[in-house]
Parts: sequence; C-alpha cells; structure tokens
Amino acid sequence: MAGSAAMASFASPTAGLAVLVASAVLVASVPLDFHQTPLRCPSSWEDLLGQLTEAQELLTVGQAAEVRLHLSEALQHFLGPDAGEALHLRHALDECPVGIAAALRLSAMAHYGDPAVREASRHVQIQALEVALCLQHLAAGWLIYAYNGPADHRDSFIDESLWPITSGTFGDEHRSVAQLLSELRASSARNADDAASSRRNAARNSPRLALVTICDYPEASQLPRWAAFVHGIYAQKHGYAYLHYRDARHASGRPAAWGKVAAMREALEDGRWDWVVWVDCDLYFMNLNKTLESIWLRHSDAPEVSMLISEDAQTLNTAIFFLKRTDWSKQLLESVWDANGSPFIDHTWWEQQAFAQHLLGGLVHHAAPRPLHCQQSRLARHVRRSAGLSIPSAHCATSRDEFLPSHLLPYGGGNLGARQVHFVLQRGSLRCSR
Repeated sequence: MAGSAAMASFASPTAGLAVLVASAVLVASVPLDFHQTPLRCPSSWEDLLGQLTEAQELLTVGQAAEVRLHLSEALQHFLGPDAGEALHLRHALDECPVGIAAALRLSAMAHYGDPAVREASRHVQIQALEVALCLQHLAAGWLIYAYNGPADHRDSFIDESLWPITSGTFGDEHRSVAQLLSELRASSARNADDAASSRRNAARNSPRLALVTICDYPEASQLPRWAAFVHGIYAQKHGYAYLHYRDARHASGRPAAWGKVAAMREALEDGRWDWVVWVDCDLYFMNLNKTLESIWLRHSDAPEVSMLISEDAQTLNTAIFFLKRTDWSKQLLESVWDANGSPFIDHTWWEQQAFAQHLLGGLVHHAAPRPLHCQQSRLARHVRRSAGLSIPSAHCATSRDEFLPSHLLPYGGGNLGARQVHFVLQRGSLRCSR
C-alpha cells in the first residue's frame, strides 16, 4: 500500500530487490474465514487499521512525534506491556500478523522520517536510524510469519490487504535504512580513544569460556564430524571448554533450533565458565588465531554487559552469541524459552524471533529520538562459511577479521522481567548507553 516517502527526509539510497525470503518450514495454520477478507484479520482489528490510517496522514504532514506516541500505545494494547506479553503475542500471531507488521513499519518510519531528525545532529540521526532498524527487524518477523502461514507463500495476501504494507516496499525500506545507517557511520570520525580502551581491556584477566553446540543430524551426515573437528581444534588451541551434543534432548519436543536455549542455560548453571558462547553446528572458524576474548574485550568492556548477539539483514542472528554468567542472562533464557509455551515455538525463525521480540520489543516505548551517552567503537567484519556456503555479513563496515556476522548488540543489566533494561546498543561504529 503505502510507499516510503518518509525516507526522503534523510536521503534516497538505491532500493534493492524487494523480496522477503522465507527459508523454513511452513507454520501450521488453520484456515479461517477472516483470512479471505481484505482485512486478513478479525473485525476486532479494524480499530488498529484506523489508527494506522491516521498515522499515515500525520506522517505526511510531519507529525512524527505524535505518531510515535500513538503507535506505542496501540502496540502495547495489542501486544501487552513492552510489546512482549506471551498471551497477547500468541493472539496477535493467530489473528493479525500483517497488521502488527504494518504498525511496526510505520513506527520505524516515524523515527527515520521525522523532519526534526533531518535537522538534528549526526549523532541523533544515527540513533533514530538505530531504533528504526530494530523496529524493522521486529516487523520482518511478523511479516514472514504471515507469509509462511496464512498467506501460504502468496504475496497478494499481504500486498492486496487493507494494511499499509507490502512485502516489496517494506523490503526496500529495511535495506535502505541499513544502508543509510552504514553511510552515516562511515562519514563519522572514529574515536581516538578506541586504541587506549583496547589497551585497558587487555590488562584484564581473561574470562573462562565454553563453546556450546548441538549437532542433531542423521547418523550418516558428515556435518557433525566436521563441526566437532574444527570447533574442537579451535577450543583446544585457546583453552576453551567444548560442549558438543549430538541429540535433540535439549529441545524437549520443540523444533531443534530451540535446543540452544536450554543448552546455554545448562552451561550457565554449571558455574565453571564466566562466558558461554553458542556456535551453530554449521558455523566454522575461518581464522583459528582470532580469539573469543578479543571480541569480548572489544565489545563488552562495560561491566553491565551480559550478552553479545549479532544481527543480519533481517533480524537478530543467534547463529553465534555470547552470554555472561549472570542472573540477567539466566532470566533472559528462561523468559525466551517460556515454560508455559512460547508463542514463537513454530515461528519461521523459531527462537530467533523470541530473542528479537524480547530484546527489541521495548523499543516501541522509544517515543522520541533523544540524546544518548555515546562512545564510538570499531566493529570489524566476518564472513561466515557454512558447509561450503558463504553467508555474507550484512551492512558491515570495516575489516574481515571478526567472527560475528554483521553488527554486535551488547545487552545487560536492569530488570529484565519488566523490560526496564539498561543495555548497550551497538551497530557498526557507534556504541550507545541509555
């Protein structure tokens, strides 16, 4: 439906190929009559549609701050506090994922398309794009759920609905925000204190680390053997523990990808390691001389940081992530798992969307681009290779000697249950603490 006119308030990056790609199992969905209507949702969602229509009109006249406020209230109404209450999320997934994606899309536009941001400092522009990109990551998860579920892989289900979103336009906007963010960062001066910070960090005692992976593949598969060989050599070389599982017991009947949540919690509870690092079975260390400590020292120098996680072109990427042995980390895994049954158990992106919703959902509160305490920090790039397949790091800016694909997001501290999280949000060259 609606285009991306608000993008012009920053710049006009070249739009890429407009496709949201699905790569997982079709989510089971019971056909319901409302899916055949232009609303694609029960009539109870008409109120949200009306609010989004009004939001579009306000955006065209530059009232972005008012849109942020109204959409924050609307999203909390439909998704629960901080857009993360399980029953509300499950209800919305079942009834109106396209509507939620559209609301998150407009919320992102109200950040990157704000005329006040256009006139603000470079720092505020970057921060507005940071928040917008997080909201777009969330929207992508809701849109792909609709595409693989009630849409049955038909673009028309989304594109011909009443909601102000199409898969093509949204894909262009998502890539454009990331591209513009990268360009703004590239034009910003790097922090001269970065080298001094690295020297201070190097003086610390090295943390005790463990690698954790699950290779639940058929017996005839060579992948677990290759993974164990490469991971094992790397762990032995640097003195890391290596926890390598070959069965699905940690998933407890859920799709296999969920096993990493339980396996990481088990490793944290063990108590022998300061940090535990999840590594997908199909991820290989291409530079065996690069240590995990070097990443930890570079990106988690603040004592409250308990998590390092990367993002790709779509959302948060849990192919590899770090967790510090803290109560925050344990509570995070417990909340993501949700013993009562996560609404994302059968989502296309499984536990990845649960992490994204839990860590980013609170950004719907971000009512206005406001100054943050910021410290610039270098972030390097890595290209992950998976069983012969090169998986590029999206939107990366510097060298290729790091492990983690794309940008790092360190998190930690605060009251996780209420999502009042003091966290460090880092992408590319800028690091910010709220």
